This record gives sequence, structure tokens and C-alpha cells, in this order.
Amino acid sequence: MQGRATFCLNVGAREWVRVYRGEASAVRVRDEQGRWLQIPARLFQRYLTHSGVCGRFVLTFDETGRCLSLQRMATAAEP
Repeated sequence: MQGRATFCLNVGAREWVRVYRGEASAVRVRDEQGRWLQIPARLFQRYLTHSGVCGRFVLTFDETGRCLSLQRMATAAEP
């Protein structure tokens, strides 16, 4: 059975540099249902801009917790 988690993320470019330095490999967020998730930072790479990574995301995962998809639903500037 698949699961879904929806969450907002706003990590500035200066903070995201920690990923490139090897100081961080995962992003820890709390989803809209209050669950804590630890997501590999590499999954956010395609959403990285000069400002960092921000937006509302939906993570779909399998019964073992493995990520099946990560999609950005909206950026912080969108309603």
C-alpha cells in the first residue's frame, strides 16, 4: 500500500550549501499530519534555485517507506 505525505519546505541557498559540503544528506520535515519525515536531499535537487528550495510538496512512498515520487505542488509565492 502506498502512502502520501504533504509538507511545506523553505530552505535558503546558504543553508542548502551544507548538502554540497557533505555536512547534510537528508532534509527533516514535519508533514501536514504531524509525522516527521527524513527525505534524502538529492530528491530536491531539481527544485533548487538561486534562492534555495521552497514550496509545498507531496511525497509518495511504498510500504517500506521508499520514495516513489516527490512533486512540488506550489512555490511559496503561489497561493
